[in-house]
Amino acid sequence: MKPLRLSLLALVALATSCGGSDAEPGPIVGGLDTSEAGIVSFVKDRRYKDWLAEPSVHPSSGPHGPVRVFFNDTSVESLRANNATHSVGSILVKELYAPDGKELIGHALDVKVEAGAGKDTWLYFEGTLPGYKGNFYGRGHETCHGCHEAGKDYVTSALP
Repeated sequence: MKPLRLSLLALVALATSCGGSDAEPGPIVGGLDTSEAGIVSFVKDRRYKDWLAEPSVHPSSGPHGPVRVFFNDTSVESLRANNATHSVGSILVKELYAPDGKELIGHALDVKVEAGAGKDTWLYFEGTLPGYKGNFYGRGHETCHGCHEAGKDYVTSALP
């Protein structure tokens, strides 16, 4: 009976780690619950604020307007190593600002969720305040990857 119980527990763990509705936790990558709800909670709580960050808000090279980018330790190590493809768990957070560069209006995240090259190895999120409604969210999201493909393994931001 124990082997069967362990197998059932393994199946339950696997099934719950694959995501589902936004209310359920998603797979954990780089310490981040990658479900849409998990990402929204993460940015609302500003749990990235102690990461390496650009010194100030600046114009984005893409369509985001004024931004400030934060890099987790995994992304910092990968960028410093000049990796051709970034390490799974690399996370970059862009704070999105109003045109005056003073008011925070949302966030965009890039999360490396799978080893290797290609747009589908990245999960993208973008949402604006209040409530983060009308988000861009998904692996290899067409709206996001079009600009990001110009970067090295889809990363267009340089370390500060």
